[in-house]
Amino acid sequence: MSVAEATQTAKEMDARLSFLTHMTYRVDHEATEASLPDNIRLAYDGLRVSW
Repeated sequence: MSVAEATQTAKEMDARLSFLTHMTYRVDHEATEASLPDNIRLAYDGLRVSW
């Protein structure tokens, strides 16, 4: 999936929070993260999620 496709899928799932994973190094993390809705984030190495 592209970032756009994954974002659309996350929206359709209507989860409180979604993380996109398995991105190439070519994805500009800062710019892409800024363009995403508040409840969709890019995952990164070392990410820890607590509930």
